[in-house]
Amino acid sequence: MSISPRDEVFSALREELEDMNKLAAVQLMTENAHFTHDMGLDSLDIVEFVARAELRYRVHVPDDDFPGLDTVGKVIDYVLARKADVQV
Repeated sequence: MSISPRDEVFSALREELEDMNKLAAVQLMTENAHFTHDMGLDSLDIVEFVARAELRYRVHVPDDDFPGLDTVGKVIDYVLARKADVQV
């Protein structure tokens, strides 16, 4: 059974949080989880997390798009919309 691109991105983003040593946030991570309200990340954590997603998937997040990326699912949607073949 193959894993969906959405699940691959979710797993990769989970790895990035683990690499950031945000283990409490990893435990609370769901697609609907809000970075601040649900996962307890601060603004610097969120910037680092999105920057890691940019690097991993070679996508650019313009400053105007950044405020809308406030949940895990929105970051996944953003990556998938901009990266046709997601390589994990």
